[in-house]
Amino acid sequence: MRNLKSLVLTLALVMALGIGSANAFCFGCGDETAILSGGGEATDYDKDYSSTKWRGNWNDKAKGEASSFAGFTLDLEATGYGFAHVSGGGDADANAKAWSWAKDYGTTSKAGAGAKTSGDAFAAGLAIGFDFCKNTVDTTVYVGGSVHQYNEAGETGYSAGGISGGNNSGGSFFAQDRDLVKGYGIVADTNSIDGGMITKGKTEVSIDPYGYHRSISGSTENMTKICADHIVQANVYGSGGVGGSISKGGNVAGGVAEFSYSGATYGSGSANINANVTPGHVSFSGSATATAIGSGTQVD
Repeated sequence: MRNLKSLVLTLALVMALGIGSANAFCFGCGDETAILSGGGEATDYDKDYSSTKWRGNWNDKAKGEASSFAGFTLDLEATGYGFAHVSGGGDADANAKAWSWAKDYGTTSKAGAGAKTSGDAFAAGLAIGFDFCKNTVDTTVYVGGSVHQYNEAGETGYSAGGISGGNNSGGSFFAQDRDLVKGYGIVADTNSIDGGMITKGKTEVSIDPYGYHRSISGSTENMTKICADHIVQANVYGSGGVGGSISKGGNVAGGVAEFSYSGATYGSGSANINANVTPGHVSFSGSATATAIGSGTQVD
């Protein structure tokens, strides 16, 4: 009963998709063979760029880029005595989105960007033929994409010091699933896949360059993640850092914090610093972390 329900569903899907069909018909003429091959691919691309000019410098910038694709192929063949029929179809969707921002508030600057993809594909096939030869329904569905973002922000050019930071991240993936079904009589199959990825990052830096107490602070972070089944290839990467110094009356405080990562399906990192200075006293603190899942690009 379960197989019958699956066959009925496949027949309904094939009829709804209506991509194509083939018939071979001749009673009393011996074996007839019907063959159908086809496929399709959808693609999408998006990018976004932002920048802010302050005090003569274009030092706050951000950019995001995303590319997505999905598709399917099908090869159907049926052989029957006097009659053979094949029909099938498929559908694919690909979506890409990128965003960015950059803003200078005077002594604080912020920037960030991101990109994401999503896609799905579906294929169904039916082969009917009654003979001693097996009928074939061969479908392949696939999805993939790539993303990248970078951002940077700075508060520089002050006589007391300055601070700047930024990061970049991204990656790519490809996932594919093939169904090859052979059998006698009526053979039907459906195949589907979906997947996507996202990357995003941001940076914020601030400075207090005047007065008795002076300071700098900054943070930067990003992440990349892939979600898909039947992954054939996948990789993510990211890096970033923040650094600067501040001075007062011959006292100077500052430093640098950096991170980097590479992995298969997930990675993230962050870095931050804080420095303070007054006459006769300085302080500095900072940290950096990075995490990644998987070290190669082959996922299985």
